[in-house]
Amino acid sequence: MNIHTHQKAISDLLLEGTRISGGKKPAIRRKYVPGCYILARTLGYNLFKLGEAHGQGGLYERIIGQYKICMSLKTEFFLRYLVIAHRKKDGTKHFSQILEKLLLTTIDSPVEDSYSKEYIFEPQIAALEKKMAIVLEAHKHLYSHAIKFTQSGFRLFEDGGFNGPKLNFAELPNLTDPDVGLLLGLSSKPKPKKKPKKIVYHLKKKPKF
Repeated sequence: MNIHTHQKAISDLLLEGTRISGGKKPAIRRKYVPGCYILARTLGYNLFKLGEAHGQGGLYERIIGQYKICMSLKTEFFLRYLVIAHRKKDGTKHFSQILEKLLLTTIDSPVEDSYSKEYIFEPQIAALEKKMAIVLEAHKHLYSHAIKFTQSGFRLFEDGGFNGPKLNFAELPNLTDPDVGLLLGLSSKPKPKKKPKKIVYHLKKKPKF
């Protein structure tokens, strides 16, 4: 999914809440969910960048702030996968940092001439997703959602793969909305009980003679 084209919708999707920024002039700013991301320069590219974000700016501010300048053309900046981590720690490590390390270990196909170990070369998307599934299935306690983005929508990770129904931003405007999660079976919020319909019987009027 082209990030330039869908930037506003992606921002809303990843919104977690609000926060007060520091500095001399504190202001209310958006707070975004933490997790791991996999990006690509072009839609058909087989060179991917894996990374993580655990700060208050979360995934959205990391992706936009760090990569948008480097990939300035509107036709090239693609979001391929997101794993939304719980905002928790195990010791000193954030859950998103643990997930990144696990994904990098499993997706063991680094680019030889790259200065960074976080660049992945994988010609076959099916092979990449199979390796990702190993981590996601084994460590479900670390994250809430895993998402595969397509050109115009996205699919959730279900049943050992990205097999969920194809969704769009109208169907899933925000990942942290409990009502939206409930509709997709992602929330433990109890469903409200429907009130039984009242059955009203009408007696036929006696004919007048």
